[in-house]
Amino acid sequence: MDKPALPVASQAPAVAGADESPATAGLQRRWFTWKRLFAFMLVLFVVVTGYAYANKDTLSPQVADFSRRIIGDENTARVESWFFRVQDQADQLKYRLFGGNTNPFGHS
Repeated sequence: MDKPALPVASQAPAVAGADESPATAGLQRRWFTWKRLFAFMLVLFVVVTGYAYANKDTLSPQVADFSRRIIGDENTARVESWFFRVQDQADQLKYRLFGGNTNPFGHS
């Protein structure tokens, strides 16, 4: 049995306007592409990160409690230690680059 031949891009019927070629008409119907998925995931990541940073004072205790339930107290303390070490290095770098005109003991 012979399988029916699949239409080639040049043989596909034109669905779009008369000024478009059949090859581009087939491409315009594809709404899912990997580039669009990547762009969407990137925008979602930026939005979620911005929200988390803006609400870090209220989210931090909740995340720490959730982490203690999932990975335990000791592992959470290790993660917190790593995070605070990185945060301290970033603060020191900011101080060296921009100076220190704020009160380090003041509440922000």
